[in-house]
Amino acid sequence: MKTLTKLLIFIFAFTVVSCSKDENIVEPKFDVTVRSNTVKVGEPVTFFISGNPDILSFWSGERTHVYSNQSVSSEKGVRQWVQFETQLGAGTQTNNLKLMASNDFSGTYDAESIAKATWTDISSRVNWATSGTRVGSGQVSLLDFSTATNSKPVYLAFHYLAPKNTIKPRRWTIVNLQVHNVLANGITTTFAPTLLSSLFTDVDLQNPNFNWTINSGMIMMDAPVGEETNENWAISGAIDLNRVGTADFANTSDGLLKGISDGAVTEYNYSFVTAGTYTVTFVGTNANLKDKKTVIKNIEITVQP
Repeated sequence: MKTLTKLLIFIFAFTVVSCSKDENIVEPKFDVTVRSNTVKVGEPVTFFISGNPDILSFWSGERTHVYSNQSVSSEKGVRQWVQFETQLGAGTQTNNLKLMASNDFSGTYDAESIAKATWTDISSRVNWATSGTRVGSGQVSLLDFSTATNSKPVYLAFHYLAPKNTIKPRRWTIVNLQVHNVLANGITTTFAPTLLSSLFTDVDLQNPNFNWTINSGMIMMDAPVGEETNENWAISGAIDLNRVGTADFANTSDGLLKGISDGAVTEYNYSFVTAGTYTVTFVGTNANLKDKKTVIKNIEITVQP
């Protein structure tokens, strides 16, 4: 309730004060200094502030509080991978499941479109189950399927092919699929659909009696010995490997130091809890209802253990 009251007061004050100001906004003039750019963990840093912008906010530079990242929605990570778990069921036929990837699949889920696309077999990157025990795939790298601009998404496909022979085809179960994009600063975006049916589509190429059953996970049932050749593709929707999710990135200001109706702030104390080098950002803004001008001040702080 207190937060809501403060917000309403701030909005009211902004409206009243800005209406009384000249419409020609001038660039805010302020500066920020410190006595030392090196401190210890837990030791307060005092930032000395001169000038008086209408609005002043503070970004600590710590993870998820980096001003330069506030508008990032896409960035190629230093590591990008898919992971999932597999489990084998009845049957003894081997090598009947592959993981494929494509950058040029059209998104039309039929035999003709599958044939036209360029598919790369990345099965060797996967740690596959060899028994009825569920096994994690490991981090299956997808870094070679993205670019800096990521103009083309990647499509993943589980290609099941069980030829007709005297060996019983094996049942496969796939669950807990996740796609990760890890940025250089350590921030990770994870795409983990609750229902794989929201991401994957089954395409039957041979033998309509056996298909991928896709719900929260995916299952290809085992067939009897001598069953006609069965071929199915479970193909994903378009995946943007460079996606940066706002829930994971969560870049927010550490605080509004002053609003438009507040008095000047001359100093601000902040303590870092983790050693490292941080780019601290102060954002000063002069504004009215029609315009605003912003000045940014950065200070590098080294925090020692």
